Amino acid sequence: VILNNFNYDRAYVYGAEMSSTYKRGPFSAYGNFSYVQTEAKDIDSEQNEFPNNELSYLTTNYFQLDHQGKLTGSGGVSYILLKNTLLHSDFLYGNGLRAGFANFNKLPAYWNVDAGIEYVWPLHDRYIQQLRIRFDCVNLFNQTAEIRNGTGVGIAAAAYQPCRSYYGGITAVF
Repeated sequence: VILNNFNYDRAYVYGAEMSSTYKRGPFSAYGNFSYVQTEAKDIDSEQNEFPNNELSYLTTNYFQLDHQGKLTGSGGVSYILLKNTLLHSDFLYGNGLRAGFANFNKLPAYWNVDAGIEYVWPLHDRYIQQLRIRFDCVNLFNQTAEIRNGTGVGIAAAAYQPCRSYYGGITAVF
């Protein structure tokens, strides 16, 4: 997706982020929470990309940016099982990005959970010390979420979170 390149005469982004990690023995966890507030006024390049009524409004009023997801959270846990096996899971939550005329609307909240397993096979070979075999599932619960609907300021294409997907891989450590 190629988004329109344009600039604002004035724009502000304010926010805060908190994060924490915990590790004890084979268990580890992390969490992250962020808050952001954005506003901009007066598009001063590529004005031809916008309808006249919207451009007129954006020139004289502050509006929230399309990528403002005011609240976002993420976290994850992992556990080392039987010395060589790592189980892990993580999640992402977003309360919805801006959309519509002058970004007045907000899309619904979305969330995603991923999970996986990794096995480390020690070889102690002359050339290869270990093999790592990994299997992951993205969007474990197959939640459908529209991240963007193509109606925000400067956004012309819809975007969705990925559907449930499975990935596997083998890594050789030399």
